[in-house]
Amino acid sequence: MQDARAAAPLAVRALQQWYGADPYGRDKGLYSYHDPARDAHWADWGSLSQIGRNFVNTAITLIGQRNRIQDTYRWWNSANAITAVIGYMSVTGDRSYLESVVENTFTKAPGVRRPVTTRVSLARFLRRASYPGFINGFYDDEGWWALAWIDAYDLTGEERYLAAAEDIFRDMAGAWDDVWHGGIYWGKYNGQPDRAGLAAKPADWNGPYKNAIANELFLSVAAALALRQRRRPTDDDEHTDYLDWARRCWTWFSSPAPAGVAMINAAGLVNDSPDNQGVNNNTASIWSYNQGVLLRGLSDLTELTGDQAYRARVEELADAFIKNPWYQAPRPGKGQAPVSPPTQSGVIHGILHEHDDCKPDGSTRLPSMPGVDSTLFKGIFVRNLARLYQATGKPSYRQFILDNAQSALGHVNEHYQFGCNWAAPVDVADFVRQAAGVDLINAALVVSQGEGTAPAAGTAQEPAAAPAAGAAPPAAAGSSKERGMAKQVAPGEVKPGWTTTEFWQTLIVHLLVAIVALGTVFHAHWNLNGLQAIVPAVAVMASALAQGFYTHSRATVKSSAQTAGSSVATHPAQPSRPAGSGEAPIVVQLTGVPVHVAGPDGPPAGA
Repeated sequence: MQDARAAAPLAVRALQQWYGADPYGRDKGLYSYHDPARDAHWADWGSLSQIGRNFVNTAITLIGQRNRIQDTYRWWNSANAITAVIGYMSVTGDRSYLESVVENTFTKAPGVRRPVTTRVSLARFLRRASYPGFINGFYDDEGWWALAWIDAYDLTGEERYLAAAEDIFRDMAGAWDDVWHGGIYWGKYNGQPDRAGLAAKPADWNGPYKNAIANELFLSVAAALALRQRRRPTDDDEHTDYLDWARRCWTWFSSPAPAGVAMINAAGLVNDSPDNQGVNNNTASIWSYNQGVLLRGLSDLTELTGDQAYRARVEELADAFIKNPWYQAPRPGKGQAPVSPPTQSGVIHGILHEHDDCKPDGSTRLPSMPGVDSTLFKGIFVRNLARLYQATGKPSYRQFILDNAQSALGHVNEHYQFGCNWAAPVDVADFVRQAAGVDLINAALVVSQGEGTAPAAGTAQEPAAAPAAGAAPPAAAGSSKERGMAKQVAPGEVKPGWTTTEFWQTLIVHLLVAIVALGTVFHAHWNLNGLQAIVPAVAVMASALAQGFYTHSRATVKSSAQTAGSSVATHPAQPSRPAGSGEAPIVVQLTGVPVHVAGPDGPPAGA
């Protein structure tokens, strides 16, 4: 196995390739994600739905909203990436990213607009409020940010991080009610818990929705806050309030009706949710992160109460999952209900897999890709398994983590980037997959402390070398299509003036929208409702003309700049695998503009 201690700074540095890698992410302190679903494929005219997607995606890009949409959509993933970076600094003693990443995000991310979901109407759309701080429309998202700031508090001792977590928890507690005998909802509607199931629910779900992950996070945040409040030199009993919430949630989570929903099935594994009657019929999928989050919460409850029943239950859960075989249930026929047992994430040849990231033999399931979110789940599990190991010292947990780390490190690419499958070569590199990989390395260092693999906590390392001026970007892992954000743009590709595709796409999209708006006027026979469409119609047509002239000007400038750039001498290539302290910089190229990743405590990427 590659030395995890040597790999850790390179892997976390590779993660920073995506930190603020586009203008929106840089402005808001988020990790950037290039979503292939937002690409327009104008060569594909195979269906009306594809043509519609092309128009929508082009419009989103041309009005400058693509980065905002795709980065904000990864809101909870950014919270976990921040947690992985904090974990790295905690286990290595390296504080390189405290100011440039953790503090930067804590300061800037509250400026991300997270509109309150409400009924659709133009007036309400224009007046939609945005959630404050680290609150948003999903309670599980809030829980991830709360845990991130609790970890930041542990690392720094700064009260403001703990205060942020407390604010988040108060909002989460407001989602508890007696539907299904307790528990919190997955999300909100119109700024309130979605008790009717109008928005925050799976696509095929009817009624209110309370799932495992939101409630596991609620329990874990409550227990973590109780533990830290008890350790503080204060005279109040605030920690008992958090402790009461944690106990109450666990009782509901683990007990059958009428006391709860018994989210843990007979095999000792956590199902993703009960059915829409609040009964766990063991048909909802088994995901690794649902097993992992409870490991933290129940470990904290054990420490808080001294009750070893919590420890026994959490060990049962961990023991069951690290031996659980991967399983893909047959797809039910049309109109048929799912049956037990459900599709399950688990182990293949000792390595952890999500049920959507591989074939039954553990090989990558190309060309199909897993969901982006699920590529992070395994990292969350091993992060919390390492915490449990610290409390129990159980050899099987240590060996499981080290076996997975050995496999994953054996498959990283030359830039220390991880794919979705820890037993196969990298499929696609993005910050979500990379955060899970950093979690895995952190876990390997945690379970190896005292055995020469990891430095003692609090021991500072030499900061990573700052990027050399003019250094060339590393070779992409796979094709530019696979790499997404690392797509290279050669000088001279952009044509000037009205010959550009941008120019005509802009005019077409804006004029089509204007035609639809004016059509509303004629269809309504010029009554009051129809006349209300005149203003936006005129505005859209004016925007079309303005955007067309702007695109013409911008294309001309880009062409001139690229022509000038092509005459500059090419910089010598850097070694593909950095070694020692003279590491080659990672450079991301977005729409032809090279963005250098910040060095430790340096300015944000691209600044």
